[in-house]
Amino acid sequence: MKAKILIWNCNKSFRTKCSRFNKDNYDILIVSECENPREVVFPKNLLEKYSWKWIGKNKNSGLCVFVRIDWKLRELEKYRYHGVSYILPVKVTAPSGAITIFAVWACRGNHHEYRYIGQVWLYLKRMFAKIPTKGVLLAGDFNSNKIWDNKRENGNHSDVIRKLQSKGIESVYHISQNESHGSETSNTLFMYRKKEKGYHIDYCFASEDVIKNKMEFNIGKYQRWIKHSDHMPLTFKMY
Repeated sequence: MKAKILIWNCNKSFRTKCSRFNKDNYDILIVSECENPREVVFPKNLLEKYSWKWIGKNKNSGLCVFVRIDWKLRELEKYRYHGVSYILPVKVTAPSGAITIFAVWACRGNHHEYRYIGQVWLYLKRMFAKIPTKGVLLAGDFNSNKIWDNKRENGNHSDVIRKLQSKGIESVYHISQNESHGSETSNTLFMYRKKEKGYHIDYCFASEDVIKNKMEFNIGKYQRWIKHSDHMPLTFKMY
């Protein structure tokens, strides 16, 4: 499948920031901390260009997948597990093929012991057997890195990575840059928007058949994006 994908935690108020992406002609946008387009007024030209699926508990901050209007977007209820916050499974069908996307915004959740990456771990424990091995992306804000593994006894970052790898699903950044988890040279989050407090916590994982094809992966630059969000946008192109 050929597609240009944006992955971004917009730090809320996406409706005031989305115009920055109009000229880039993204086919798919995976946006964390995004308003519900059904309840909050978005620019007309965005909603004319994209169809969308949104989940969340607060109309001003949820998880949304936008797909160009001439492609087919379908929410996959068979892959939903409502006990976690938030993972949104959808299928996108284009003339060049189809892909199953598990959009992720790993939040606190309802249980202290399963916060953030623990939410992804809970999802994998419950739904792992159902996740396909081909034509798959898991992408978004995972709020996690290997450097914090010792903060949780099980279900930590490395546990999630190993679980995904057992299905041939790998981080596109780490494959393309030949880097190890916990040793990233590029950051996706700048805590308190300070350049010296950078961490790599946003990811795009892809199945082996996707990764072996021609692709391009980039992380937005601090100087350009920090005034808009503490997270940098990720761009993934499949050719």
